[in-house]
Amino acid sequence: MSIPDSIAALLALWPTLPPTVGRDWPRLYWQMLDLLREFEGARDEETRALVSTSILLLLRQLPGGVETLRRVHQGDLRCTRKGELYFPEVLEGEALMLTGDLPSEAALNAQLAALLHPPTVTRYTDIYAPARVVVGERFPIIVGLTRGPTDGEEVQPSRPN
Repeated sequence: MSIPDSIAALLALWPTLPPTVGRDWPRLYWQMLDLLREFEGARDEETRALVSTSILLLLRQLPGGVETLRRVHQGDLRCTRKGELYFPEVLEGEALMLTGDLPSEAALNAQLAALLHPPTVTRYTDIYAPARVVVGERFPIIVGLTRGPTDGEEVQPSRPN
């Protein structure tokens, strides 16, 4: 699937958005993610063009969005060996790591897929609570999140959502 400049610009701008957008980030995050999912699931070019236009309008409102879009359109966007997107002067000090290649359709599609389908990891919870408590008084409960079961603990099969 061909990735338009508006989506390439959004993918390039994505890592810098949380600090620059600030408190609006959670709202914008879900709005942009919904648009990207809609683009990925679109069955025809007309729907993809409409979603791309919506992303273009959203980019105009984001800090640095218009400039990023202009630079993508001019061909300034580059790709590292790991497939990460960047603009050359941003990572100037790390020139040895960079390929300097224009991002291919495959690299842009991989970026989009990584954003929309992040890897999942099973987590286990450990909950500690006192055996006895006084009614009407506060008491501590400690919840721990781990990547594996605690020693000697049986793993319960997870329920499907």
